[in-house]
Amino acid sequence: MRTTRFSSLAFGARYTARTAATFKQMSRGITVAVLFALLGTTVIAQSTTGSIYGQITDQSGALVVGCRVTALNSATGVNYPGISDAQGNYTVLT
Repeated sequence: MRTTRFSSLAFGARYTARTAATFKQMSRGITVAVLFALLGTTVIAQSTTGSIYGQITDQSGALVVGCRVTALNSATGVNYPGISDAQGNYTVLT
């Protein structure tokens, strides 16, 4: 009788240890899946374009209209042109 009782306790302990280990593995898997889901949406939200804008004035503070503006990406050598409008404002889209 004692042996049977000991066996059933040992089996119960092993079962509990397995359950805890399985739960731990499942919780790790769920955590990793949630992190990938969150990081994935963050990466999608990133943009590969931008803009540069401002206003062109001369030394006296007067607006400069129709002035050509060029932004150079020194890493790639690509030029991005822009031109100032009637209020001296320019925008360069990259």
